[in-house]
Amino acid sequence: MDTKWTRKKAVISLLAFVVGINLTVIFSGLAVLLMIDVGPRRVMDAFQGDYQKTRLFRTQTGCYLEALISYALEVDGDGRAAEAVRDENIRYEIWNKGVLVASKTSGIQGSLENREQDGYNFYLQYRDGAVQIWKDGAELDLYGDGFYREGWDQWRLPGYSNLDTGSFLRLAYPEEWDWSGIVIQMAVAEKPLDYGDSSGMYYVSDSMVHYRREVYAVAIPLLLGLALTIWSILWRRHLRQALQTVGGWTGQLWLEIKLLLLAPLLLMCYGAVSAIYYLFWYRQLRGGPLVLLPIAFCGALLYCNDAKWNWDRLRIHSFCGWLARQFRTGEDKLALQTRIRRRAVIMVTAAAVLAAGVAVCDILLFRQSWRHRSIAGVAVSLLMGVLGLAIFVWLRYFWRREKELSEDLGRLWKQVEAVRSGDYSAKAEIPEDGDLAVLSQALREIQSGLENALEERTRSERMKVELITNVSHDLKTPLTSILSYADLLDGEDLPDHVRDYVTILRQKAFQLRDMVQEVFEVSKASSGELSLRWEALDLAKLLRQTLADLAEPIAASTLVFRPQLPEEPVMVWADGDRLYRVFQNLIQNTLQYAMEGSRVYVVLRVQDNSAVVRVQNISREELPQGVDFTARFVRGDASRTDGGSGLGLAIASSFTRACGGAFQVEINGDLFTAEVVFPLYVGPEPPVAGMSEKTV
Repeated sequence: MDTKWTRKKAVISLLAFVVGINLTVIFSGLAVLLMIDVGPRRVMDAFQGDYQKTRLFRTQTGCYLEALISYALEVDGDGRAAEAVRDENIRYEIWNKGVLVASKTSGIQGSLENREQDGYNFYLQYRDGAVQIWKDGAELDLYGDGFYREGWDQWRLPGYSNLDTGSFLRLAYPEEWDWSGIVIQMAVAEKPLDYGDSSGMYYVSDSMVHYRREVYAVAIPLLLGLALTIWSILWRRHLRQALQTVGGWTGQLWLEIKLLLLAPLLLMCYGAVSAIYYLFWYRQLRGGPLVLLPIAFCGALLYCNDAKWNWDRLRIHSFCGWLARQFRTGEDKLALQTRIRRRAVIMVTAAAVLAAGVAVCDILLFRQSWRHRSIAGVAVSLLMGVLGLAIFVWLRYFWRREKELSEDLGRLWKQVEAVRSGDYSAKAEIPEDGDLAVLSQALREIQSGLENALEERTRSERMKVELITNVSHDLKTPLTSILSYADLLDGEDLPDHVRDYVTILRQKAFQLRDMVQEVFEVSKASSGELSLRWEALDLAKLLRQTLADLAEPIAASTLVFRPQLPEEPVMVWADGDRLYRVFQNLIQNTLQYAMEGSRVYVVLRVQDNSAVVRVQNISREELPQGVDFTARFVRGDASRTDGGSGLGLAIASSFTRACGGAFQVEINGDLFTAEVVFPLYVGPEPPVAGMSEKTV
């Protein structure tokens, strides 16, 4: 239920956002247009309760008074000035030097002066160049400070210090006219009626209603759009979810389809902009209907949203991209020169198609120019033809160079493959003027350097092994003599302190013999001269045997061993004697350096087709950080001179790698962990076919 409601919220927020933004944008523009066309003052006048308080009414009253004065002065002798005062919603009397010139009253002469017309609440009197106005029986303060200011909310009537009757009537030579004896009485209906074309005051009243309706027609959708937009912003989490969903839908379309749909969208945007332009400047719809604006906006929103959520995959999710991927399928199995040649074919084909299109356009241009005798058109078409021919020649040259380059790359790649396989004598036959000649020469120099370095390394390793073998052999003879004489001395009747010396001498001699043998074995393992006897081993059984052989020193120590070994066999392919020595060294290392009374864990697990052995213990001494404990002659406590030689972990690491395994030491505070990893052996054939013994 919650999921359905969440989806509904997402849909509602999206609809609110789209509708709200459209309403806000469209009706904001219409509001601006309304303000430009009508004016802010008329918009404010539209909400006046009395039409006689509007600026338009003041303007209309001034026009009526101007027409009546002009009629009295006979400025327009044929009486056309009086035609402006045909509005049946007003009553007037025109006096000139006490003579009634014209009137439109209820038949009672002088009634306008007494302000007794039924249905009329506005009275105006012009006398001696000044005006008095009464509204609803009260006289209005007409002139204020007596100075007229254009554009202010003032009555444009004669009588101001800077606006006399001549300026009011816009007379060219006001001194030629005498308006001192003119008296005009005028009354305006409280509720004007529609009398057709002669209903000026009704137009003023009706325009208020008309403008008010226009304001409502613009303001209500605008406020609704703002409310919907704010609502969608408040639900922005659901809006984001909806936009992401829409982005997922549009992301399924190919890029080419989106580009094709972009053209009509741009046309609609152009039509909408044209409609707005003509609406603002010419007050009419031209260039396109205004309904294109929301359609264009929704389309632009879709494209922007699609770019936000699918920008990284626009190029990938396209028909051309799909064709390219289909073309590249299996390309990695092809030779390097074949791949380069295929790409060159695509490039040349695309350029040829483009050139063909340009050629067709050039031919059409030439025909049209020749038909209309256009010298410039013919010259341009000929120039385009020459350029096209030059491009064609360049394409032919480019194809030949690309073909040669691909062949040279193929030869060079074969040379690289030969070097990788260990053949340092292979050479690529590349022409001396080829693009890859320098690279081929550099590769041959690298081959020569590698071959020399390999020979030097082999000779150095052989000399090292021979040196260690000879030194070990030379040391065995004096060591044997020392041990023999120590045994003889041990059988003699010697004082106690001398016997102690003999005992120490024998111990050190044995320790030196073991160290010489260990150095010899490590050197052989690191130089690849170690002889191995391969066989299938049960690693769990080998660990149990190692623990059993070391049961006496384990029992003599204060350590508690916690072996965790599976009952089922865990088979690996290795040398049993060498692996036995690996685990023997690890356990002896634990017996020698682990904290007294602590626990030692020997764990065997099968992980990802590999057998993993972990030996964990707490060190007696603080272990240094950043030290490689598998290096030769490295011990946890560098200041200690007694105990091991520092070759135990080095031998374990060398023998493990020689048998095809991995050896790793991890230090976490005082926790010491040695890990041995071997791939499981699934048999029945040995990994090295036909060999049960191998030198590595």
